[in-house]
Amino acid sequence: MRVLAGLTFLHVTHHGEEAFVAELRSAWSGPLLLTRPAGTVEERAADVGSILADLATLGRPALANPDVVDRLRAGTGFTSPDPTTSHGGDAEGYTDYPTLNRRKAFPPTEHDFRATVTRPFRGSSVDFHARSAGLRLVGR
Repeated sequence: MRVLAGLTFLHVTHHGEEAFVAELRSAWSGPLLLTRPAGTVEERAADVGSILADLATLGRPALANPDVVDRLRAGTGFTSPDPTTSHGGDAEGYTDYPTLNRRKAFPPTEHDFRATVTRPFRGSSVDFHARSAGLRLVGR
C-alpha cells in the first residue's frame, strides 16, 4: 500500500471492511480518524482501545445534538438526527434539536451513544474543545 507523504492525518469512513482498515493502520503511523456510520459506542471505543483509530468520530449524531459536549460530559444518550431536514435550506434540522435542559418529545434514538473522548492529538481542535469542556482525556 502506498501512503502519500505530507498528509497530516487520514479520515476514513468505515463501512465494514475490517481487513482494509487494519492494513491502512499498519501502513499509516500518523493520526487516523475513523467514522463508523452505523457503529455503536462499543465499536467506536474498541477501535480506539485497540489502536485501530486515534479518534472515533460521532458523525451524524453530532448534527442533532447542539449540546454534544454536555451530553458527553453527562454520559447521556443522543437525539437521533432527522435526515429529512438535512440540507433543507432553512433553520429546521439545524437549530431546532432539543438540548438536555429543554428536551422535546422525539422517538428513542436508534443507538444509545455514550461517548468517551480518548487520545486526541496534542494541540488539536479536539484536544482544545475537550479541555475547554472540562473532559478528561486519556492518552496513548
